[in-house]
Amino acid sequence: MALNPGCSLLPSSCQVRLAERYERHWGRAAHASLCVTRAMQRELAAHWRVPAAVFYDRPPDFFRPASLQARPLADTRCHCCMSRVGLQPLSLAASG
Repeated sequence: MALNPGCSLLPSSCQVRLAERYERHWGRAAHASLCVTRAMQRELAAHWRVPAAVFYDRPPDFFRPASLQARPLADTRCHCCMSRVGLQPLSLAASG
């Protein structure tokens, strides 16, 4: 199910059933559907009757791992962006 309200719901809850009905209806009514794996394409076709095209999500060629010199700047930018939207960045150094 694509809908994720940001809280855990029991599978039998009214909100989950309502969301599933909503997605089944509007998923079939869509002009086009994309998924990122063939497994999801099969799931949509078999259980939702939604025809979907597979679009493999790959980064462009110019994306490369950051150099050791650039990593502190990249980390700082990430932390700033995450804190703006209210997310707490994970500290890799503290987890090891």
